Amino acid sequence: MTKCNFVDCRSLRFYPNANHLTVNDVVVSMGIISGYADGIAKYYRRKEGSLAFLCGGVLVALALTMIPSLLIAAFKGESLLVMGAPMLVGFLLGTPLVMRYRLATVIRPPDALAMMAVLWITCFVFGMLPFMMCGMTPINALFESASGFTTTGVDVFPDYTVFPDCILFWRSTSAWLGGIMIILIFMFLMPMVGGGTRTALGNETSGSSGGDYNRTMRLRDAALQFILVYVLLTFAMALILICMAYTPFEAITLAFCTLSTGGFMASSVDFTPALKIVILIFMFLGATNFYLHYRAVFQRDISYGKSEEFMGVLVWCIVMSFVLFFLLNPDPFNDVFNNYLDSLFMTVSASSTTGYSFEAFGSWHYAAMIVLYLLALVGASSGSTAGGIKISRLIIAAKALKRSFEQVIRPNTVNPVRMDGNNVPDDVVKNTLMVIMLFGLTIIGFSLLFMLFGYSGEGSISCSIALLSNFGTAVGEFAVGYDSASNIVKLIMILMMWFGRLEILVAMAILSPRVWKEQYLNFRKNRHSD
Repeated sequence: MTKCNFVDCRSLRFYPNANHLTVNDVVVSMGIISGYADGIAKYYRRKEGSLAFLCGGVLVALALTMIPSLLIAAFKGESLLVMGAPMLVGFLLGTPLVMRYRLATVIRPPDALAMMAVLWITCFVFGMLPFMMCGMTPINALFESASGFTTTGVDVFPDYTVFPDCILFWRSTSAWLGGIMIILIFMFLMPMVGGGTRTALGNETSGSSGGDYNRTMRLRDAALQFILVYVLLTFAMALILICMAYTPFEAITLAFCTLSTGGFMASSVDFTPALKIVILIFMFLGATNFYLHYRAVFQRDISYGKSEEFMGVLVWCIVMSFVLFFLLNPDPFNDVFNNYLDSLFMTVSASSTTGYSFEAFGSWHYAAMIVLYLLALVGASSGSTAGGIKISRLIIAAKALKRSFEQVIRPNTVNPVRMDGNNVPDDVVKNTLMVIMLFGLTIIGFSLLFMLFGYSGEGSISCSIALLSNFGTAVGEFAVGYDSASNIVKLIMILMMWFGRLEILVAMAILSPRVWKEQYLNFRKNRHSD
């Protein structure tokens, strides 16, 4: 029986002593086993199954994130079964999958798409269990879960205060977790499947001297650092609110739903000018490309002003805030500070697709509502937790249109589209135009579908824009929530939230029969190989 000290589970390289290992070796490896050779051999008999492993890992992770909600239930004297039973289900179902399966050595684009589908389905279905424990119907519970994890932040019930604090905290937690998922998906998984999203992070990690090994290490380290930035910003906002005399419950839930641009409310708070300023700042930070935050924190490179997209979002919000300022106030120069603060707050809330509102804007005149829905549709920065089309796509589309005009006048002119001083590949330009077109066509299609169900044009169009942009707040029949919708309409709305969260193009690719045919063939191949 041969004893070895360490093993790198990714490459199956054995290290005779610990001095050859670094912290990155520990992070990148699937696990480092110390023990006898028969124990290591047993470890490697785990079957290759990325989807099963991911499903199990997500179940266990979500069960762990329910612990704070369970503690709140215990502290408040609420039923422990509401959170305890789902936690037990998560551990019982997830642990065997993690122990039985492992990630595949090679993950192809169809595999990445299937993994994204499993990730969202697992979160939606498992996240609905606490709501069902509170007596909600399965469809309503699924709607609430999807609303949280997609950071849409809409309620299926008109009065959220009837539910226990542990459920309200879990709802805020689901939005916060959804923000992490969105950042990581668009920073790391989207480039794998060609989703029309290119990040500067790819330049940081590609072409490194260590080849694929160093690239994997850099990606995983960066993923942890992105999450750390997200956690630090959340902690900073919660700490500021606690210093402003808000309770820890109010501070944490507000921070969760603001950084994630989810927009849920877990407690009735007055939107004082000071609170509006704090929320406004952190809504904008949540809607900013997290790669810029990552560079500022970990690389000491304050490059916000060098980003065309960041400056575009900043200018866009300032200009539209003045438009709202004059539209909403008949006498705008009476109490200028508060009037402009209200306009700026609603502008950033809509542009970041957070959906916070200190008053029912369904009573506003059409011009102001059109501005808000335009802001929500356009969205903010790519690589952020905000929804919508994204400013970067509109900048690229405008530059591509300008290039087309120049080529009409001077056909032989070579004029590449450039963003932040770098050439934008033609395939990215094509995918950008495709995403913009798909947003328009999808909004039209779902609006017509809702009209066939008997909803008004105002309610249908506002609902389509609100759900596909993950803004959430609609007018007309949906001004007070979505509880009045039938079960089939709610299922359509869940699909819309998911479509908008994955920016339509990737969601359509996930639903492609080819993706699932390849997964089925791989399943049969692995089954026969056993």
